[in-house]
Amino acid sequence: ADMQRRMKAYDLALENIYTDFRRRCSRSLGVDNTTITRTELARMIAERIGGNPGEVEQLMYKCEDIIHGEPTNSKEILRLTRQLREIGEQLGIKRAPSSKV
Repeated sequence: ADMQRRMKAYDLALENIYTDFRRRCSRSLGVDNTTITRTELARMIAERIGGNPGEVEQLMYKCEDIIHGEPTNSKEILRLTRQLREIGEQLGIKRAPSSKV
């Protein structure tokens, strides 16, 4: 049960990070996050950073699979998060500051 709780926490953490990443990328590229497809957004991101559209799309697809319940582990979550953050830095987008309560 403890392992399930930890895995669920990783899923939730990735969901929050990925959702924020996608929203900030869309805003930076001037597109509507709710209507643009993953494929098109990946292409635009790759074009902007000089990357491979297929690799960007595969990263996004993997994040979405985990968000929708694919098994994962902390090592994979950290790797995916690192990749999302690296792309964000290349795009010049900043994460929203966390609110301190």
